[in-house]
Amino acid sequence: MLVICSYTDYKTRMIDLRVVYFFLLLNILMRGRMEIEPVGLLLSLIPGMMLMTVRLIKKTAIGEGDLHIFIALGIMTGFYHCLMLLLLSSVLLLLYGVFYIWPLKKERDRSVPFVPFILLSHVVISLVGYREEMGFL
Repeated sequence: MLVICSYTDYKTRMIDLRVVYFFLLLNILMRGRMEIEPVGLLLSLIPGMMLMTVRLIKKTAIGEGDLHIFIALGIMTGFYHCLMLLLLSSVLLLLYGVFYIWPLKKERDRSVPFVPFILLSHVVISLVGYREEMGFL
């Protein structure tokens, strides 16, 4: 999901929500009859809701597609993993802004695709290893 959405976000600055919700539905169907804890489900929505709050305050700060991706990722991966994705991708985006946009005096009002940073964060977290009970290993 993130690879497809990263490519389209980079090329068009748009995210096809059908792709996001197709993979969410596929993930739910693959889980089968696993029990879903209501508290865990509500917690997994928190990172997406945090982004929704940012979007309500400043409409241009984050795209609507990014919200849908974090809501889907929260449901698919759980609260801790999604929160780590949000934090790490935000730090990577900040570093991109500080080291690429700001020194080169690029247009500061232009939009920057966020999903590639989410994908990179997912790869980093997967390579480093993350367990909820211990944090990064």
